[in-house]
Amino acid sequence: MESDGMKSRRRVDQGRQAEELDVRIQQVLIWNEKVFPTSWQRAIVIPIAKPEKDPQNAGNYRPIALTSCLCKLMERMVNARLVYCLEEKGVLSPFESGFRHHRNTVDNILLLETSIREAFV
Repeated sequence: MESDGMKSRRRVDQGRQAEELDVRIQQVLIWNEKVFPTSWQRAIVIPIAKPEKDPQNAGNYRPIALTSCLCKLMERMVNARLVYCLEEKGVLSPFESGFRHHRNTVDNILLLETSIREAFV
């Protein structure tokens, strides 16, 4: 911290570079060495009460798992690559909308509605 309480730009950039290097190291370990970091295999699970439900009933809670930020980043990278490969090879059905960019379940509902209307014309 500088005297004004702010981090210097250089220190922030160094922190980012260190994070990028750590991510690259993790990628090498996971892809090349087939080693999944032990710290990524742990999660802190926090029960969150469902709104307007009886908090005395254990079934009225949903578990929220807090995991490593680097693990989440790697999951997103793997997911993006996997979805890209599946779409490029035409493995995914054009009707599959779940968890795909620029797609929505509303698209399928509109397609169904259009098909029904055309059937009666």
